[in-house]
Formats: sequence, structure tokens, C-alpha cells
Amino acid sequence: MIRVVGLGKSYETAAGLFPALKGVSLEIQPGDFIAVMGPSGSGKSTFVRMINGLIKPTAGRVTVDGLDTDRDGKAVRRRVGFCFTDPDAQILMPTVAEDLAFGLRGRGPSRDAVTDTVEAALAAYDLHRGLQTLPVRVRAQQDNAIALAGWLAGHPAVERVHYPGMPGADPEGLLGRQLAGPGAVLAIALRGGFDAAADLVTRTRLVTHAVSLGGVDSLLQHPASLTHRPVAAEAKPHPNVVRISVGLEDVRDVIADFDQALRGVGERRLVDVLSGADALAR
Repeated sequence: MIRVVGLGKSYETAAGLFPALKGVSLEIQPGDFIAVMGPSGSGKSTFVRMINGLIKPTAGRVTVDGLDTDRDGKAVRRRVGFCFTDPDAQILMPTVAEDLAFGLRGRGPSRDAVTDTVEAALAAYDLHRGLQTLPVRVRAQQDNAIALAGWLAGHPAVERVHYPGMPGADPEGLLGRQLAGPGAVLAIALRGGFDAAADLVTRTRLVTHAVSLGGVDSLLQHPASLTHRPVAAEAKPHPNVVRISVGLEDVRDVIADFDQALRGVGERRLVDVLSGADALAR
């Protein structure tokens, strides 16, 4: 059984202590299936990390089968697993397989034994099936990102495209030396500022408004109003920036979706300008 009592966690920021979580109490019985839901920045990841002792609470306590996560963290982690959905959030290594292998190597088994154990663990969750087609999928996503970035660069509503595959975007020549390609993630700066960026992410129909990266579906998000909303001002990205993770859809459909969404943003801005001018005239 997992028992959570008065759990809280605060982080140091330039503006002072930021409470990521406070006053959480619950019990999870064997066989329970629990979904933790909330907007980005609400403390979901922090809460889950505290359940298996990856993060220590600043208030309250968590026990797993009577073991305290703060005092008995190693024993707790033998009982509570944690699978990341975002590759950037891995514990130590860039992939799930390497993370699993890292923990096993320190216990002395042979390289072959580690490989067999990791493959068996991945197979238990069907993760190994996708590895065979990963290079093909990444190349297809990258090709889509290159086409989308080129189209966005010519759109009048877009001030700038941030993407290493754009001409002049790689002055150090890292592509080819450190990277095999520019990848499938890009960002755009809109001429309409914060309002235009926040409006754009609500207008796409095919591209989903979400914060993950690297999936097969195209996603976009506005960091200033979502993932980086609780971040100190000096660490926030520019308010007119929208981040895009390009997926495997037909790139013509993705471009058409951004075309209609940006057109909607432009029409709203025009209405706002005309309304403001009318108000001044009166």
C-alpha cells in the first residue's frame, strides 16, 4: 500500500520559493489504478517522483508498504517502478534501454546478461517492437519538419523560424559533425506577440496542443503560457514563441492546418485593431 500524508514540495527560484505541490494526502491500495491529472506545472511529475523517492519532499511523507521514501529510498525503488514518456526526462541516459542497463551493470552481470535482461523488460511493454522502425520514422519526421519550416519561413505572420536546418541557422557547422540531421522539433516567433502565439495553439485542428516531443503525431505548445508559466521571468522564452514537434502525418495536411490557423490569428488581430480604432474615434 502507498500512503501519502500532507505531501509538499517547494523549489528555489530567482523569485523565491515556488510551491510545486502542497497538502496532498491519499492512500493507494493493491490493485488500484490511479490517474493523476492536471495542467502543466501543477506538480504531477513531482508527485510521482516523490512516490518512489527520486525527489525528497519538503513537507509530509510517503510510505510504500511501510517503508519511508525519504529514509528507505533504495528499498522503495525496488517496489515502485517509473517509466518516463519524455526522452529528455530520463534519469541518467538518453534512452529507456540505456537507463535500464546502467542500473544493471553496477550489479556485476555480464554484458550479454544485461542485454538479455533489458530486452526482456522492453518486450514486456512492447517497447522493442518500435525500435526496429525508429530510424525510418525519425527520417520521415525530419523531412516533414524541413518542409514545414520552409513554408513557415515565408508566411507573413511569422517573424522568425528557429530550426537548425534553415539556411544560416548552423554557423558552427554542427550538422554533419555532431548531428546526422536537423531533427523534427522547431520553434516559430509570431509577429503578433503573446496574444498571437496563445491564439495560434487553440486554432490548429490536426496538430494537437500538447507538451510532449518526438511522438508520431504533430504537436505544438506555447511555452510562455504553459510549460514555462511558473518559471522565473529571466528564464522564460520570448512570449511570441510557439514550439512545434513534427510527426508522421502527410506534411501537406500539416501545412494546411497551420495555414488555416495562422489565417484565423490574422483575422482576429485585424478585428482587434479595427475595434480599437473605432473606440478611439468615439
